[in-house]
Amino acid sequence: MGDLANILYKQFFLRDLLGKIVPGGLVALSLYSVLPEAARNALVVPNGSSWYVGLIWFALLLVLGLGLQIIAEWLGFHSAHPRPLTICFFRSAKGERARDLFRSRQADFQKTATEAQKEQRERYVYLKEGSGNVAFGLLFLAAIYHSHWELLVAILAVALILWYTHIVHRSRQAYYEMKVLNLLADSSVGTKPPGAYTQEQISKFIGKEL
Repeated sequence: MGDLANILYKQFFLRDLLGKIVPGGLVALSLYSVLPEAARNALVVPNGSSWYVGLIWFALLLVLGLGLQIIAEWLGFHSAHPRPLTICFFRSAKGERARDLFRSRQADFQKTATEAQKEQRERYVYLKEGSGNVAFGLLFLAAIYHSHWELLVAILAVALILWYTHIVHRSRQAYYEMKVLNLLADSSVGTKPPGAYTQEQISKFIGKEL
């Protein structure tokens, strides 16, 4: 029973519910709010069909959340790895280098990390994706309620907090990967393992530890 609860928490609650379904639901709610009355009436669930309609909505929100994440990463709103923060959404050479370092760490991590270390890394991944996706989804909701100033400010404030949470967890994930892979220099004794990142690389492509 404990294993089942652990799987449900990690695989469903953290990854699917928080990371995909909730942000997908925010987008769906935003789209529903701008539909004309006739279109809303067409979406009324017939009696006795709630179970399979609910299954369809579950799948739809999951796909919407996944699409939301891809769009957010394409725009530069959030990313799967630490990258230089800019006000420009276009990809930069620094961003590409940060992506290359991330992919290299990811491949090495899967080969060398223990199961416990992989689980810890996955927790960072789930929290990073969930906070970033929900933050982006809230922007859609903010666009709908742009004329309600108090509600708009509250939505944007929550989105900003979650966006910063995303940045924190992607940095923590990167530092955890580097620690497990022995890619950090030991400043206390002045040693630098083979292949370890230089301080210049860390500051330029990863940023400070949060």
